[in-house]
Amino acid sequence: MVTNTNFHKMKFQNRLKELMDLNNETSRSLGDVVHLSGATISRYVTGAMSPKITTIEALARYFHVNPTWLMGYEVPKYLTNAEEETVTIDIYDKIPANTHIKSLQNAIDKETIPKNWVSEGNEYIALKIAGNSMYPKYEDGDIVIIKLQNDCENNQDCIVFINGYDNATLKTVIKDGDYITLKPRNPEWQPKTYPSKDIKILGVVKRLRRDF
Repeated sequence: MVTNTNFHKMKFQNRLKELMDLNNETSRSLGDVVHLSGATISRYVTGAMSPKITTIEALARYFHVNPTWLMGYEVPKYLTNAEEETVTIDIYDKIPANTHIKSLQNAIDKETIPKNWVSEGNEYIALKIAGNSMYPKYEDGDIVIIKLQNDCENNQDCIVFINGYDNATLKTVIKDGDYITLKPRNPEWQPKTYPSKDIKILGVVKRLRRDF
């Protein structure tokens, strides 16, 4: 538990923004996780409101970071395994369409995530990225941690199946009525729009792991 009630407001704002971007969280989706409104999270990000220590601890637990670092202090960003319980999930290099995750046999490795992520029954897998359509945020060979869910918010990066495609793909999802646009981050690739019924969302990207 954090005992120091002081924190560096500007650094907290910047670090919270950084974590939200890296973990593909909107104010609304993060608010749902820590049981706050999206408006409250937005006020934290803009500096219009300061969080309670218990809220900082909840945010730190979710993002798997040191709460003292999140408060703005120059301490290690991540907790050690001894300080936080973890679980392992499977990493896949491809996910065929119409295949139930639990029946997949082609896991290529394991990845570690915080145990509290799965405490409420949420399921996660990891996927190794191939190609450069989402460059520069995601590079060929990156590992992304995916929260399995069949819907998302607008402008979240998701793993989706496109009608007629054999394997899942990573794109930014933009909803517009009965249509969904899948937008690459790489400007050399063009967005493509499909009827919503032709798109199946497998999950939302929650964290990027990269070997530097």
